[in-house]
Amino acid sequence: MNSRTCLSIIILALLSGGCSSMLIKNTKAPIRYQLTYKAAPINCPSSFDKGLRVWNFTAISPYDQTQMVVEKPDGQTLASNTYQWVANPGEMVAQSLLRDLSTESMFTQVVSAQDPTNVKLDMTGRVFEFAWRRTGAASQAVLEVEISVSSSGANPSVVFRKSYNFKSPSFTEDSSETFAGAMSSLVGEFSRQLRQDLCTAASSEASARMSLPVEEWPSLGSKDETVFAVCHLTN
Repeated sequence: MNSRTCLSIIILALLSGGCSSMLIKNTKAPIRYQLTYKAAPINCPSSFDKGLRVWNFTAISPYDQTQMVVEKPDGQTLASNTYQWVANPGEMVAQSLLRDLSTESMFTQVVSAQDPTNVKLDMTGRVFEFAWRRTGAASQAVLEVEISVSSSGANPSVVFRKSYNFKSPSFTEDSSETFAGAMSSLVGEFSRQLRQDLCTAASSEASARMSLPVEEWPSLGSKDETVFAVCHLTN
């Protein structure tokens, strides 16, 4: 068997295994990517009239690591040691939201987990999917995140909770650069939608606050995945 035949067999074996090309290349040092997008402003007319702390989000395995994750058609997930993110997805998404929310006026201030400033609201989140999903000859980025905003203190109350699912268009180009660009766009769209939803929640709270005495503020909720609650919060 000559060398050309051997090389052909190796390539066919890799292709038949269904592995993304992102997982084939092997280099000494990992190539790292970060989320890059321009946040679309919301210009919300309402405000919670309180400060917000954004905590780094948690993530289920295997999205609790920096490796780029490829999801094969059979559901198997593979992590690339060559192509990685600059930080784990939960931290990257939280830091992106921290930056984007800081440009809005929905909260009196937006601070990071490390900031000692005393604020009344906490934002937490959990990443359930942050992957490059292969579907036959095409691939797409998929993002699933759950967000919760609650009052801080001994008896926290949920102010806002919602799960978000986004999928990019399908791409025939299977590369780490394409994945990074597609995921950046998804996180940008997620940020825009979340800020719009928070604006709606702030408007609901403001309306209730204006129509009722403070001591009669109700706790409102719904049984679907989105909860807008007007809670007993104090400045």
